[in-house]
Amino acid sequence: MLKALNQRKEVIAAKGRKKSSGPFYCPGCQKEVILRQGPKRQPHFAHQTSTYCQTYSEGETKEHLEAKQLLFEWFQDTGVEIEAFLPKLQQRPDLCYKNIAIEVQCSSLKFSRFLERTTTYLANGYQPWWILGTKLYPKRQWSFLAKACCTYQSTGFCLWLIDTRNQALVRLHQIKWHYQEGVSSRRIATQKGEPYRKETLRPLCETEGSKTHNFSEWVATDYRLWVIRKLRNKLPKIREIQEIVYPLNGNVSQLPLWCYCESRFGILFEHRILIFRFLYLSDCPISFEQWLIRLLHWQWYFPLLDQREILREIFQECQYLENSVSFSSQ
Repeated sequence: MLKALNQRKEVIAAKGRKKSSGPFYCPGCQKEVILRQGPKRQPHFAHQTSTYCQTYSEGETKEHLEAKQLLFEWFQDTGVEIEAFLPKLQQRPDLCYKNIAIEVQCSSLKFSRFLERTTTYLANGYQPWWILGTKLYPKRQWSFLAKACCTYQSTGFCLWLIDTRNQALVRLHQIKWHYQEGVSSRRIATQKGEPYRKETLRPLCETEGSKTHNFSEWVATDYRLWVIRKLRNKLPKIREIQEIVYPLNGNVSQLPLWCYCESRFGILFEHRILIFRFLYLSDCPISFEQWLIRLLHWQWYFPLLDQREILREIFQECQYLENSVSFSSQ
């Protein structure tokens, strides 16, 4: 933890503190804590080995401590609070500003725990902002956690990363999924101290980076042939989809060509987009509400995204592709 209580029960920061000015106490359990510091160590307070504290857990990595300090110093003019304990929620975000709860995740986290923390924030009027550390940087195959930490706007999906070595926030955008090559995105880095939006804390000045991976062109006919091959080879991901559509008299390899076109929502659902499109086809013409009823029994794994909004855009994407003149000649 980066803050503790002194003998007068005043909140003090670990940075710039001397061990001789102790003793120090945990703001949560009130037990004595140790000041740890060194030339290669972020100053912080830690419990005695035998101490259990439900509010302030131990085991924070060097990167996590440095990331919290970086963001605190960057946004401190707003009055942002570091390691603020929210009694009603029984949660302690890394930083809290008004209704924004900032969580920097630098080590593995059970997805169920992520869902629990995020839904609790949202239910109590807080907007969680998840930022991933180096070990969780997504590669070509994204984890459930990386996908679920994305936010969405009209310009597409966005994911935030922390780069403590370069003292910067990194935003991944223009995120795309390809059935053979995985996920591609563009990186934008913003150095500590650059201006930010006072309402959201999101940086204003951004430096465009390069693509993490150059994509091959998406061709609908190629994807259909790929699906046919993988179905014959019993690829689990494709077999799973076939097992869903087969009882509904469907075949994942025999859909209209537009169903195999690229989707901007492939990053979330990958091949399961084919199921959405099959259900759209199965009773045309179909209204959005009728189509939605068929999907709402599926578990939603993206608490930061408005389920109805995302599904409406997928439905509209189906309408556009089905009626697009550009595919009439294929």
